Amino acid sequence: LPVPHLFRIERAPGDAALAVRELALDTTLLANPWSLDRARFISDGREIAFLHNQRGHQVVRLAAIDLATGAVRTIAEQSYPTFVDWTNKVWMHWLDGSGELLWMTERSGWNHIELVDVATGTVRRSVTAGAWNVRRVEHVDERARTIEIALMGRDATQDPYHLHFARVEVDTGELTMLTSG
Repeated sequence: LPVPHLFRIERAPGDAALAVRELALDTTLLANPWSLDRARFISDGREIAFLHNQRGHQVVRLAAIDLATGAVRTIAEQSYPTFVDWTNKVWMHWLDGSGELLWMTERSGWNHIELVDVATGTVRRSVTAGAWNVRRVEHVDERARTIEIALMGRDATQDPYHLHFARVEVDTGELTMLTSG
């Protein structure tokens, strides 16, 4: 099983030799991993974040390790008693300039996008909402703070499996349909 380890490499003042010591990690949030991937440094290099997919696929968690202390925290999470569709519905996009994360979730019972504060792990707002599903994200325009999505089931007069395309304002959730059929 993949398990993260954190090592500190230090040189004592006045000593030419390097000392290597492992910092203990509380791996409670990282139990029984199927995979640990999508690693990246965040918080100006003070933390490393990665996606933890628990064996059985009932928990998918974006976790962060504090590189100074070894503390592990959750940034975002999907968990269900049955199954998280980790092959199609685990999507995220880092908004580094604002310290935010766009995170796909089925928490509402529908597949939508949330805006998460990376530092606290709190949801700032739902970017998309309603009785329809985001099928996939086509494009993120960070400067304009918009996302272009493929969605399904929004038009009650059409087959719910037909794809439609829309642009969504990240800060307001305002949806502009780009296709009608």
